[in-house]
Amino acid sequence: MIKIGDFSRLSQVPISTLRYYDEVGLLQPAAIDGGSGYRFYTLEQLPLLNRILALKWLGLSLDQIAHLLTEEVSTPHIRGMLLMKRLDLQQQVREAEERLSRVETRLKMLEQEKDMLYDVVLKSLPSMMIASRRCLATDFNEWVRFKAETQAIIRASRVKETGPWMTLYHHQGYREQELYVEVAVPIEVTLGRQLQQTEGTDFIVYELPRDTVASVVYPYRKEALPAVYEAIGFWVYTHGYRSVGSCREVYLQGDGQFRGQEEIQFPIEKA
Repeated sequence: MIKIGDFSRLSQVPISTLRYYDEVGLLQPAAIDGGSGYRFYTLEQLPLLNRILALKWLGLSLDQIAHLLTEEVSTPHIRGMLLMKRLDLQQQVREAEERLSRVETRLKMLEQEKDMLYDVVLKSLPSMMIASRRCLATDFNEWVRFKAETQAIIRASRVKETGPWMTLYHHQGYREQELYVEVAVPIEVTLGRQLQQTEGTDFIVYELPRDTVASVVYPYRKEALPAVYEAIGFWVYTHGYRSVGSCREVYLQGDGQFRGQEEIQFPIEKA
């Protein structure tokens, strides 16, 4: 027999908690000294206490735990429940890390806002023939995979690229999920018109109309994007314009990757 103090030390459970479990009938001592009132436990009760703790960590109430224990829930069942809880907690950690990253980004923006000035330029873009693919990406990572896949497919068709790759965002507002994106590249006009008549290709070819855009060219850094978009938005509305159409990210490097110079374009019109 083990005194309650020693059992508390072995199980790493406070004496007050063991007494409470006794009071509610969840884990009663193996024996109680009639004279002193001391509670005594046995080593055989440790597995039961571990089950109680495991179920408590799952967020169950003591009443729910008592009900499950009367049904003699198996160890594999409890293990499965704990594994599911672990997955849930891991997801919560990932989400918390993402929120922390956004907070860090905002802090850097506040600290560096005097240095993070971007020149917004009004540009008239000619119409262009493009080859493109669209998708509804669940998140940023899926969009990156789709972008690489699209580049491989279009380049395998041996079309002649006449300008830098770009992404057009067709959804409204800022999103981190359910991104409606179009990955595109300008191509030679004559060949583009021929491809428009061709069936069976895994991409579409069409003429992107000419546009007036508010544009910023900057050295790509993911954490700089909020400030770039803010600078364009401020310029647009203080100069009597409004945003129309789909925002574009143009990758000025020849390979269309996320490095080097990038251009953000907002199609606009007079308000």
